[in-house]
Amino acid sequence: MRNLIFLLLIALATTACDVNTQMYVSDEALFDTIEGMPTIDHATGEGILRLVNDPATDVEFLDIDVDLDVRAAERIVAHRQGDDGQDATWDDHPFGDLFELSDVAYVGPSALGKLGDMAHELDLVPAVMVEGVVFTPTELEDTLLMVNFATVEELDDGAGLDSRAVEAIVNGGSYNNLVQVGERPYVGPAALEQLRAYSAEWAAEAPIEE
Repeated sequence: MRNLIFLLLIALATTACDVNTQMYVSDEALFDTIEGMPTIDHATGEGILRLVNDPATDVEFLDIDVDLDVRAAERIVAHRQGDDGQDATWDDHPFGDLFELSDVAYVGPSALGKLGDMAHELDLVPAVMVEGVVFTPTELEDTLLMVNFATVEELDDGAGLDSRAVEAIVNGGSYNNLVQVGERPYVGPAALEQLRAYSAEWAAEAPIEE
């Protein structure tokens, strides 16, 4: 049942693009000008960056689960953590793009391909970006369901939205895509991020039949 509802809601999502929205195009290469590098589409590239910049991505995970050369794994984590060797501190140095990642020793075409595969497996690859906020396929599904079926209390207390944004969303009727949500008054990037963050928790508890 939930899958049917989602299909109905998302039917128009892939055609709704405007100045505030960019749908990722799979054949737009990031590495098509670098000799010897694989062609990696922008969505996969975003997923790879989310993976290597996540503090939960440690050397062991990159070495064993992703199957990178341990030297590449160590250097990726060391680059991200900065000189103090810790995440979430003042000297963190997250990767800004794949060119910076490819400059790390032992990170070549094979490593990038493995990182891309893992990013897809972990649902880190964005499906759409609305007002600069990226949503993976699962985040997109959960957020669309939530804005259509959540109560005022859930959007207010659970998602932590400004009451004016809650009112605008609730009064906006049914939504076929997130572009329509982003166009509502008081719903900007911060509100979209809050909706995305709360959507998985809401979807897990929502009384919607599978």
